[in-house]
Amino acid sequence: MNNIVNSMSSLSDAEIILEESRFSLERGHWHRVVRKSQEATELAIKGLFKYLGLDYPKSHILGKVIKKELAKHRLFDKEELNKHPRGFMAAMIKINNIHPV
Repeated sequence: MNNIVNSMSSLSDAEIILEESRFSLERGHWHRVVRKSQEATELAIKGLFKYLGLDYPKSHILGKVIKKELAKHRLFDKEELNKHPRGFMAAMIKINNIHPV
């Protein structure tokens, strides 16, 4: 239960920071858009890792971290992740039949 509460906290924070990114986008503050989007992404991934009960690695190279950790815990097939040129998200979309909005 604690994992769920902690993960939801990280996801809520990520959503708030993503809104800040949208605010900056509307005003043309490009450097803030990039910084806030990166921060929101990191928090969302941290929330996912917390939900799954995994330790969040201390790295900002998200693609490599996600592939390594999810494959290590056998949550996704590493070969499947490596097939996709856009990495993890493309694999998630294919594996789970997710259609982006």
